[in-house]
Amino acid sequence: MKHFFGSLIIAVVAAMVFSAIGYAWIKYDLEKVSDDVASLQNSVQELQDSQRIKPPTNQATNDNGIRVSQTPTGANDVKEHDVYVTRSDDPTSFPDSTELVFDMGSVPEAVLRSNGEIWMYFPSFKNFSGPGDEKIMAAKSTDDGVTWEEIGLITIKNAIEGVTAVDPSLVELDDGRLRMYFFGSTVQPGKDPAQTEGDHNIYSAVSEDGLSFTMEEGVRYSQEKITDPDVVYHPDFGTWLMYVSEGPMTHIITSNDGLEWFDTEFDWTGGGVPGAYVDVDGQVHLYGCGQGGITTETSVDGIIFEGTPETALSTTDSAIICDPSPVLLDDGSVLMVYKKAPAK
Repeated sequence: MKHFFGSLIIAVVAAMVFSAIGYAWIKYDLEKVSDDVASLQNSVQELQDSQRIKPPTNQATNDNGIRVSQTPTGANDVKEHDVYVTRSDDPTSFPDSTELVFDMGSVPEAVLRSNGEIWMYFPSFKNFSGPGDEKIMAAKSTDDGVTWEEIGLITIKNAIEGVTAVDPSLVELDDGRLRMYFFGSTVQPGKDPAQTEGDHNIYSAVSEDGLSFTMEEGVRYSQEKITDPDVVYHPDFGTWLMYVSEGPMTHIITSNDGLEWFDTEFDWTGGGVPGAYVDVDGQVHLYGCGQGGITTETSVDGIIFEGTPETALSTTDSAIICDPSPVLLDDGSVLMVYKKAPAK
């Protein structure tokens, strides 16, 4: 009997020992697997980070990493932006220009004057010190965009304190004056102006000479996270159309007089930072910064776009092209001014 109980005790102790050893071994294995998984996750993340194409630091991004605005965030970045001009008889296909027109410029806007001149407006960053110091340069061409000359920096009388005019869009009124719509940029410490919290406001100012502007009362349109207005008039419907960049999309609003604007439920998903013109047949050609370059699509009323956006302008350079502004010339061809910036 003693022998039996002795053997039983030995068996129990052995079982306890092996159980403890097994538990320790399993615990060791689990900890090792956990460490291996963590190491693998870190390696995958490092690989993704090394392969990911990062947007330029001068671009704001949405949650998906898509560029949503060209509004500058730093002097060194925007000073690498340049303005180019291209031209085509086919509004869906433009050659990428290799001739720089203005250096250290961004978000160009072109407008055809009633006297046949083409005027261009763009933020010039030659003496740029940081957000809030943007200055808009005016230039003109008297030969359908072949050659250009700078006229000077614009001024805005009765400007709102703390608000800087960027992303200009120009239209010529019936009386010959120019109306400039613009995003009223405000600066919050550490933030891209395009990502400032609260409503973003679109304002307007008018000018008789194209250089000295006077603010018009009120806000033309207000909504969170919008930038880059572009305004055209549709003569067939007697309607003003404003396209504003809203992330990677373009939101559409309308007006009867160009001053009081009404929201619509429509967005164009082909791209952001829009530019548009109306052709002789009443078709609205809308362009934006999309996948693969500058995209385009047409619409009868400029509000509902039911087709498929296509790439109208791309580049083989190691550069980002964006900020399209098209102008329909008298001979039926389309001139487009746009920006190039190094891809980083």
